[in-house]
Amino acid sequence: MKESLRGSFTIEMTYIIFFIFLGIAFIIGYGIDKHNQVVDNVKLHLLLERLSHDEKDMGYDKERLKSLVNLKEKEAVRIEEKKFFIDAESGEKSMRVSVYNPEGYIRATTALEGIYERLKGQLSKEPEE
Repeated sequence: MKESLRGSFTIEMTYIIFFIFLGIAFIIGYGIDKHNQVVDNVKLHLLLERLSHDEKDMGYDKERLKSLVNLKEKEAVRIEEKKFFIDAESGEKSMRVSVYNPEGYIRATTALEGIYERLKGQLSKEPEE
């Protein structure tokens, strides 16, 4: 009565196929989660860029823009505007974007040019021995 059963191979394969499908489902879920994180970061970064380039309220309603942020992870977003930066925090993530200030850059460049012009003659002189 030593007969081998042909169905045992099929039963063992169902366990292997189960774990393969479980692994595929895990990979798909992880990919969707990472996609949502990337989309949330892009939305938040674009909002911060729009707020940082807003010279004299160029038609943007800042409070309306801040309220447009609805992230897929349903985390609360805190946006704080400072003089030179705009900070945003969402859960464990935080971003900082510099405020667009071309006038300040031109002033700093003009000041450095003035310092250079004043010191130009002094730097080229050879020390007398």
